[in-house]
Amino acid sequence: MDDIIFREVLNTEKAPLVLAGTEEMVAEYRTVSAYKHLYPEAIIGNHTYDDLQALCRQARNILQPYFDQELDKAKERYANESATRLTSSIVADVVPAAFYGQVDTLFAARDAHSWGTFDEMNNVLKVDDEMNGENDDLVDKAVVKTIANGGRVFILPKEQMPADSPVAALMRY
Repeated sequence: MDDIIFREVLNTEKAPLVLAGTEEMVAEYRTVSAYKHLYPEAIIGNHTYDDLQALCRQARNILQPYFDQELDKAKERYANESATRLTSSIVADVVPAAFYGQVDTLFAARDAHSWGTFDEMNNVLKVDDEMNGENDDLVDKAVVKTIANGGRVFILPKEQMPADSPVAALMRY
């Protein structure tokens, strides 16, 4: 079984794999697995009749510290570079940077909006006070463009943002 899983699915992956099964099954699988990224914690028990979504939620809870590592490193980097030109929490700076591939890491406040338009061809940004039917949510646009340009995005509650702004960015250059 490990050969098939490794060959067909995991051979190019580096993501952690949480095992679920009886103690004996998990221990035995660990000894024969070729996958080097087995997560140390497992979901122990007989899960034959468990709801798959509930099992996924358990795995997500186990992996939360793993997921938080990347966020914590990014926030630390933002704090360390906050006095340089490689960071910004000004919407008027972050949105064009996201469009032009300058944003390496974007922090976006969950449910935050900044309405306006951005003309990418002419590099003209217009920020509006409210949604008017002719404008866009510039936060959403920055998120989409950052991902499209190979950047990382963290959607955070407002109180967890590294700056008091709907967006904060670490720039590539």
